[in-house]
This record gives sequence, structure tokens and C-alpha cells, in this order.
Amino acid sequence: MDPVLILQVLVNLLKNSLDSLREAYPLSSRWSAPPVRISTDLDTSTFPTMLRIQVTDAGAGIAESVIERMFEPFFSTKNDGMGMGLNICRSVIESHQGRLWAKNHMDAEHTKLSGCTFTILLPLEASGTEGNG
Repeated sequence: MDPVLILQVLVNLLKNSLDSLREAYPLSSRWSAPPVRISTDLDTSTFPTMLRIQVTDAGAGIAESVIERMFEPFFSTKNDGMGMGLNICRSVIESHQGRLWAKNHMDAEHTKLSGCTFTILLPLEASGTEGNG
């Protein structure tokens, strides 16, 4: 695993989460915004067991039309965005034989989006094909 590349993925996801919080919480109430959470654990529901890293925010969530396209190159919802950040993130994770996806959260009344979680799954060991051949 390349720790620098994985760190860059996490920095990009954190930056996106903070941008989402800025949209959901105006400057006057930003102090009340819940913190962005990063959690790690082992996903034992898969075989082999995988490292799970999750970045969760309580921002505005991601529109369904955006979730379908957000990993496409050059697709961005930001005025100054190039649309490469999430595409590169997914490529980095996939180059490590992992997966990256996002899932929205709904508020308690299930009436509006109330944040998002990006999940990364990474294998704990390199696949057995490297170096054989």
C-alpha cells in the first residue's frame, strides 16, 4: 500500500466534507455543525477481511443525479472544480484492489438529506498474483 496516496485520498474526501458543511451551515451557525468523522475498522463480512475507512459528514448530502456521475472525470458541481478529485481518488483506491463509494444519510423524519459517508475498502494483504510470473 502506498500511504502517501491513501493520505491524499483522505485529504480530498475531508476537503469535500468540509465544503459540504459550509454549504449546509451558514457562517453564523457554523459553530453548531457536527464534526466530520473519520473511522476505521475491519469489514469481516467480506472474504478476505478488508480495512474499512469511512469519512462521514452532516452536510447537505449529494443529489441523486450527482451521486450517479461524481466519479466521472471532469464532472464537478463546484464553480472552480476541475472534476478530477473523486475520479483520481477512486483510481487510487482501485489501484490498491479496493473500492470507494458514497452513501447519503436522511434526517430522522426521512424528509431531507443530512450528510454523506464515503467508504473505502482496502485489502489487508496484496493479492497473490503479484510477483508470480
